[in-house]
Amino acid sequence: MGFYSTRENTWNVAPEADFFYYVDNETRNGFEFNDFPFEKVPESQPIVADMSSSLLTKKIAWSKYGVIYGSAGVANTSIVVVRNDLIGKHLPETPRLLAWETYKSATGDFPNTPNTWGIYMCGLYLNWQMA
Repeated sequence: MGFYSTRENTWNVAPEADFFYYVDNETRNGFEFNDFPFEKVPESQPIVADMSSSLLTKKIAWSKYGVIYGSAGVANTSIVVVRNDLIGKHLPETPRLLAWETYKSATGDFPNTPNTWGIYMCGLYLNWQMA
């Protein structure tokens, strides 16, 4: 069940949920979290944030999140940051190439052919962002 409200006093956060998901900057309806209310989410729940429209636009409290993902500024390319303690906790039926553990444990060879153009463009984009 989803909701569209930045008014945290209206939230009904299920304490038994496996994670808390939110969109940091929702451009369709035009709202953004400038200061996310972390205290509303139980400490045991990893926070998953879609920062596709806000990644690298403000400071991020990295230690507060389980997963952050967003557009890398290039079509079909994303940046995903996963907290170490969440790697390997996927469902048994998760396809190998979608399991984060596959990439963390890779030694030498990459599990699939990476999008080299997207990686190159992402590097250019990040260099521009950091300039």
